[in-house]
Amino acid sequence: MNHNRVAFLWDESYLWGLMAFKALTGLGLPFDLITAEDIRSGSLPEYQMLFVPGGWASNKSRALEEAGLKAIRDFVAEGGSYLGFCGGAGLATKAKGGIGLINVIRRPTKERVPSFSGPIELNVRDHPIWKMTGKTDNTVPNEKEIFCAWWPSQFVVEDQKVNVLATYGNALPDAFSSDLNVGDVHDQSGWRELEDAYKINLDPGRLLRGC
Repeated sequence: MNHNRVAFLWDESYLWGLMAFKALTGLGLPFDLITAEDIRSGSLPEYQMLFVPGGWASNKSRALEEAGLKAIRDFVAEGGSYLGFCGGAGLATKAKGGIGLINVIRRPTKERVPSFSGPIELNVRDHPIWKMTGKTDNTVPNEKEIFCAWWPSQFVVEDQKVNVLATYGNALPDAFSSDLNVGDVHDQSGWRELEDAYKINLDPGRLLRGC
């Protein structure tokens, strides 16, 4: 096993893959770009971690095929690590076509806020990872931090063994839901009438219900 390198799954990553590629390269972190075919062919045991960036989880699943999904499950079962962002995180869940690495499901489409983007508070749970990101040693459970979200994945976590590091908080006024500015809506009409007009979920308050 190559303990100095990460396998970066390139298939079906699009813009999110390019952003991740530039971020990892800029940080000087070593990795190899691999494809779904590489995974099906047995390349994963050469690595310590598989990194899967954003993109549609369903497309990634189709590219990997059942042989690739099984190869990833075997890789993790044998001690390999899996790090997924956005669609890469969705791929790891128990959703249809997912790998099933964690006992987490996607929130049903009818309950999601599909087009949120912009700054949002996070309710941060006490964990050493936050100190690694620059927070002080005085980290307080449930302390709020500001992050930027873009079409955030929304999960349902009922398994108490799953360690949730943060949950969504309040959206900030300069965020958007679809093409609607959050601050403007709060100052004027509210979300119910707009959801009836748009026929989709828009209220970012729905994000408070989970991860």
